[in-house]
Amino acid sequence: MVLQRVVTAIILLALAVAIFAYTDPFLFSLFVGVVVLIAAFEWAGLAGLSSIKSKLHYVASILLVLAGLYFMFNMTPGATFINPVRVLTVLGFGMVFWVGVVLLIFGYPGNVLIWNEQSKIALMGVFALIPTWSGLVQLKYFDPSGVFLLCLIGIVSAADIGAFFVGRTWGDKKLAPELSPNKSWAGFWGGIISSLIVALLLLFTGHMLNIELSFFQSVILLLGSGLIAAMSVVGDLFVSMLKRNRKIKDSGKILPGHGGILDRCDSITAATPPGVILFMLVFVNRWAL
Repeated sequence: MVLQRVVTAIILLALAVAIFAYTDPFLFSLFVGVVVLIAAFEWAGLAGLSSIKSKLHYVASILLVLAGLYFMFNMTPGATFINPVRVLTVLGFGMVFWVGVVLLIFGYPGNVLIWNEQSKIALMGVFALIPTWSGLVQLKYFDPSGVFLLCLIGIVSAADIGAFFVGRTWGDKKLAPELSPNKSWAGFWGGIISSLIVALLLLFTGHMLNIELSFFQSVILLLGSGLIAAMSVVGDLFVSMLKRNRKIKDSGKILPGHGGILDRCDSITAATPPGVILFMLVFVNRWAL
């Protein structure tokens, strides 16, 4: 199992770097759209939809929303930018949703009767998946080289890796034992610190490459990296809550050793809205209006 996880992780990392760097923004949006639709199929299972037909109906509804966003964002194969104000609007709805998720997590399991309905969980999937697609696509249009995407993924990955090793060593006080017995407060803070270290390295690299950033911009990016790391934990715990609610271990089986797409991307769903909003506000000069 460990070997499977390592091999799968290496393949996914190589695939992600290649797609981030070598696809044009429109093609990238289609690729991320396919990933989101697979995640939607898994989310349908978390919502309690059991038949293939009902799951495909849910996937079709997500597909219709994505199709609408292509028109809303003015996305065409030849476009070099998309409407940033409309993207920010979608991301804003995503942020409001994830703030609400924090309350759900800390109220679990006492609040189960409030949200444990197929329709409600299905709607949650829309607010989780659609802003993720919108934010990742916006980052690609912001910088077709994929650097912004790699920075976001790097910060989230650092939080995950730091939390694992610190929590394994000093993780006595549990963060959310009802949801994820292995997560601890020590791991949480270890993940935050790891993300800040990665953010400092990224800022230093940017300075060495003569990327001009003011002191204020640097501070905002550094503090924002801590927020991105914290929200990545929220995404992880939220999907864990939904899986525990359905009494399942993994959201799917598509990734050997890892489970489903949601098992691998749960952190990035919650980290994307604040991360992309942060980048868009700090690098507002990149907006093409």
